[in-house]
Amino acid sequence: NAHEGDASTAQLLVSSAAQAGADAVKFQIYFADELFNQTHAEFKKFKQREWPLEVWQTLVASARKSNLKVGADVFGHASFHLALSLDIDFLKIHSSDVSNDSLVKKMSQSPHPLILSAGGTTPLELARAIEIIQESDDSRLCLMYGFQAFPTMIEDSHISRIRSLQDMFHLHVGLADHIDADHKMAIHLPLVALGLGCRVFEKHITLDRAAKGTDYFSSLEPNEFKQFV
Repeated sequence: NAHEGDASTAQLLVSSAAQAGADAVKFQIYFADELFNQTHAEFKKFKQREWPLEVWQTLVASARKSNLKVGADVFGHASFHLALSLDIDFLKIHSSDVSNDSLVKKMSQSPHPLILSAGGTTPLELARAIEIIQESDDSRLCLMYGFQAFPTMIEDSHISRIRSLQDMFHLHVGLADHIDADHKMAIHLPLVALGLGCRVFEKHITLDRAAKGTDYFSSLEPNEFKQFV
């Protein structure tokens, strides 16, 4: 979402991720009507950031040309159907929808690998979502742990929770950290998770952190992202 609604910036982000050696890019596909009431202060901003199908198709084609896999966070039934029309590689169920039973069920019936966010959720909420997905097939399911704060302080990372989630649900657990990108551990903390068995890592990327765009706190610039990879 660091593109802030500008498709050319999104293209540059995709290129930067590819040049840095990333395996995949993940977009957030949303419609303002599925995120907010129209009286919400953020509604107009996100409405302006909506893209038609043609823009998404161009971005996905660009990622494919760069040999990147493509995934998407979806935030409702409309964005889910848009994601399906793009023939992407994987889907992510965002923390805000872990308890959205109807959406979780619909997503579980797609053939895509699923990432289920385990940040900002309780074990009971996760268990319920996993139960729904297991009705279809949980062999393609990965939990994604990450403390939901921007930026996350080192002491709040609670990296040992990865092991707890592994033991609790017997599923693969990845890491989506939000460490302050200016901190040296922004690159090194995932190495700890690597030692705990994580093989899926999600990182925010931005062209210029000094511009203070969306999610800039935890976003690596392209040269930093290359070091991270």
